Amino acid sequence: MNSTLGQLHKIWAELGINQKFSLLLALGGIMVAMAALLLWSARPNFQLLYGRLESKDMSEIVRLIEEQAIPYEIQGGGSSVYVPQDKVYALRMQLASQGIPSGGGVGFEIFDKSNFGISDFVQRTNYIRAVQGELSRTISQLSGIRSARVMVVVPENKLLSEASRRIPTASVFIDTGGVTLGQEAVNSIRFLVSNAVEGLDLNEVAVVDNNGNVLSEQLKHDDSLSQASSQISFRQSLETYYVNKIESMLSKIVGSGNIVARVAVDIETEASTFLEEKFDPNGQVVRSQTITENSTTSQEASSGQGAGIQANNPGDEDGVGAGVPTSSTEETRKNKNIAYEINHSITEVVRTPGTLKRLSAAVFVATKMETKEGAEPQAQPRSEEELVTLRNMVANTLGISMEEAPSLITIEEVPFPKVEVPEETGLINDSLMKWVDLSKNFAAVAIAIVMFIVFLRMVKNHKPKINDFEIMDQGPTNANNMGGSTGTALNVTPNPTPELLNELIQQKPENVSTALKNWVSNSN
Repeated sequence: MNSTLGQLHKIWAELGINQKFSLLLALGGIMVAMAALLLWSARPNFQLLYGRLESKDMSEIVRLIEEQAIPYEIQGGGSSVYVPQDKVYALRMQLASQGIPSGGGVGFEIFDKSNFGISDFVQRTNYIRAVQGELSRTISQLSGIRSARVMVVVPENKLLSEASRRIPTASVFIDTGGVTLGQEAVNSIRFLVSNAVEGLDLNEVAVVDNNGNVLSEQLKHDDSLSQASSQISFRQSLETYYVNKIESMLSKIVGSGNIVARVAVDIETEASTFLEEKFDPNGQVVRSQTITENSTTSQEASSGQGAGIQANNPGDEDGVGAGVPTSSTEETRKNKNIAYEINHSITEVVRTPGTLKRLSAAVFVATKMETKEGAEPQAQPRSEEELVTLRNMVANTLGISMEEAPSLITIEEVPFPKVEVPEETGLINDSLMKWVDLSKNFAAVAIAIVMFIVFLRMVKNHKPKINDFEIMDQGPTNANNMGGSTGTALNVTPNPTPELLNELIQQKPENVSTALKNWVSNSN
């Protein structure tokens, strides 16, 4: 150890002022770098606790973190808070137990406390506030939305008031942070709000962004447009379904990426109802039969008898006197009613839009390549029989008859260009990030040790150079003064005098810098 220090002291003594200053500057830079590395390695690994927070929630979270003396950082313009990685989950559970963050509004937790004696109006207002708060929290979780506020207006239900016929309405204000929100996202917000409020129609939900743009104006429901869009979507889904069937089947034969198929579908777009009623007179059936029979009997005495005793005598039980001639009449009536049921049938056929009317397909197959020994791959066209076999396979897949297949299915063999697919660069997974976090603590110490060893080796390998002044004799006077001979080079000792330096400067200006350095070092 002492020998090493002695060597370092000796080397240090032999160095010049500029060399000592350079080494001190390098040593200072190394020390600063080592300190920065140590501070970086000792710095805790911060992770996001919560982001896109409201000011009220942020103040509550910061207050709780400061009470526990936990280091934290606020980023994202004051809307995100970061804490050490080992404290994230514990703080989230602790904050969740206290209802933080609340999302900038009150939700259904408003009913956690029992309030006796409150009026129906207050209870109804609290319910609307809770619905608005829950909807705001839910919408804020959507991608591309920083914050959201929902205002719902539900008319009061009055039995004897015309105003009770008014329907509920809602307004949604969203802060996208300058990001353009797609129509699908806006439509999802409208559906979310309309299904959360009873009686709220989809067209009564207005969505406005922070730039003052009404995002829901172009999405209002129109029966004609909605039917057209639904028909187009249904047609696209059918075409995609048949294309996948063709490509998944033929790719097993011609190879993956060697098949391109497109299918055109013609569907019924009109709704129709067909009602047919038929009567069959030959298929009549007796439905009911009624038979009525009446029988009547009557007697009459004959007229023309003279007056007398016999006429005045009482008759028998029939009211006819004895010995009086009589006549009787008997009448019988019979009615028969038969009701027949005529056989008839009623057929009602309802045809809804979406019925498949026509189906056609176009298929492109890559040219088959054959490779021979010692030669490049050559294109080998397929025979007509192979193409017909492929067409029949496509026809069976689409449900097209063999007679209609040549006119509805087209198969062409074309060369496909080669497309170079770039290699996918995988992202760093979580396990690798953990190893990086663990290794950075040791990397700073290792780098500092290596830099210190390099510095020691640099100092040990440094040897001061003894400069010789080469003076070329240019005349007899200079040769005599320097004690040499004409035409020879003189070696001057590293102890020059001012007179000698003046002579050297005049004879060879290139040695001026070397002479000055040597002179300054010897003077010290």
